[in-house]
Amino acid sequence: MSISVDVAEPEVIVKLLSQSAEINVMALNIEGYADYIFTDSSGKLVQIEREQVSTILSRTIQIEDEIRRHYHEPGTMILLSEGLVVPEAFGCLVQRIAGRTLIDEFVSKTRYEALIAWFWQIQEHGVELIQTLSPKASAIAISSIYHNAQKLDEEHKTFRRHYKPIVGWHPNRYIVSLMGLAEAELGEKRATELIEKFGTFYRVMTASEDELMPILKYSATKKLLKAIGRM
Repeated sequence: MSISVDVAEPEVIVKLLSQSAEINVMALNIEGYADYIFTDSSGKLVQIEREQVSTILSRTIQIEDEIRRHYHEPGTMILLSEGLVVPEAFGCLVQRIAGRTLIDEFVSKTRYEALIAWFWQIQEHGVELIQTLSPKASAIAISSIYHNAQKLDEEHKTFRRHYKPIVGWHPNRYIVSLMGLAEAELGEKRATELIEKFGTFYRVMTASEDELMPILKYSATKKLLKAIGRM
């Protein structure tokens, strides 16, 4: 697997990307593709269009047209907006990072709220947005997206962790209430067994330790009693 990069992209980004991935530099834009392209683990095309935010502010319509021409379905199109935008009374001030210093680079009469509205609209039309502050940050972002895209679905953990108390909708509100006792750490199976035996949330809360033990065993019973303040 490799990342294809358009010939017009900065050498500093290409060098940084080559440290962690195989790079092919080619005339992508002429061929109708975005600045960076690769395939994910399922073989789907991922394209990243990198644009200076100053260019977006001054050539919004042209950038929009470029994205439209480069977008190939099925696939993922990402707009990487590079640069820091500061809202001002006159419009927008664009700054760049030089070492650890911010330098004023570009002034635009475009209102900041208009830029944010445009960002929102392109996302509504299926283009994903990522904002970075410098070419180095852009290289890190592209590399991160590339390597993450090579993982299989089952390897991803995003939105798949620390959600036991909100597993999902359940027709029995008593079961949901039991699962919502975070310190009790009750899963759906144990919560269901408790309600099937005791009938109501209140009856579980007032059950004796001896009544709870056959279902929860020792440690889980202690956790539940501690969670509801009975220990």
